Amino acid sequence: MNSTDFATETPPTIREHAEDVRRATAELADTARGAFADVKDRAGAGIAAQPHASLAAAAALGYVAANGVPRLALTLLWSAGTRLAVTALAGALTDAATNPSTEDLE
Repeated sequence: MNSTDFATETPPTIREHAEDVRRATAELADTARGAFADVKDRAGAGIAAQPHASLAAAAALGYVAANGVPRLALTLLWSAGTRLAVTALAGALTDAATNPSTEDLE
C-alpha cells in the first residue's frame, strides 16, 4: 500500500468499528465458553473418578481461602469474578435479544 492509497481510503465509521469489536468479542466469548466447557468436563470426570480426593481438595481450598489469603486479595478476586459473570450474562442477554430463536419462545 502506498501513501496515495492510504489518503484515498475512507476511515471506518463508528458503527463499522463497533461491529468489528462486537464480532471479535463474540469470537472471544465463544472460545472462552469452549475452554470453560472443557474444564467443566474434565473437572466432572475427575470428581466422578475420585470423589473423596475432590472433597478433600475443596475443603483445603476453602480453608486456604478463609484463613491463608488476605482479605484484600479475596475482595479483589470476588470483584473480578462477579464482573466477569455480569459481563457474560450481559453478553448472553444481548445475543438472545439480537438473535432470537423459536426455541426460546417455547
